[in-house]
Amino acid sequence: MSRLFEIIRRDWFLLGVCLVLTGAYFFYFVGRAHVDLSIDVEKRTFFRVYWSEQGESFSQAHHARVLVSPEQQDYQFFLTDIGNISTIRIDPHEYTGKSVISRLVISQKGWESIKMGGDRSFAALAPLAHIDAFTTDHNKLETISSGNDPQFLYGLTAQPASFGWFAELFRLLIIFLLLYAG
Repeated sequence: MSRLFEIIRRDWFLLGVCLVLTGAYFFYFVGRAHVDLSIDVEKRTFFRVYWSEQGESFSQAHHARVLVSPEQQDYQFFLTDIGNISTIRIDPHEYTGKSVISRLVISQKGWESIKMGGDRSFAALAPLAHIDAFTTDHNKLETISSGNDPQFLYGLTAQPASFGWFAELFRLLIIFLLLYAG
């Protein structure tokens, strides 16, 4: 036990840095939702997801975006903790024209994944603004916009799932030890 206190006394700064970096990993990769998106667009544009908590409105402070282009269809990015979200607004593109989303999956450890596309329907999305026409045929969301900001609304009811605390704590311990040894 005195050996442990001697290490802490000698390496307190390094241990603190390792602890902060391990906490940052947990916050960034475990405490936030991960989005997988497959989309076809006509022009280079931004795909945006806005979120709000109960009783709040959408704002620029609560959104994530990814630059999408006709040359690429698959994208990944992060959102906030989906346990705090009550509503999501999806803005598929920023031009007058067409886009097709074939898959949208929002996942986070400790919560049931939200899956649209593939064998799941986009029917839960409600059109909000700047949409001339849309279809959810073949489990794809095809949007033809009448303006530069088509928007869909999705009421989110995040369902808790098993988390696997033991495995996650073990992973955090390994990360901490690798940082300390490095």
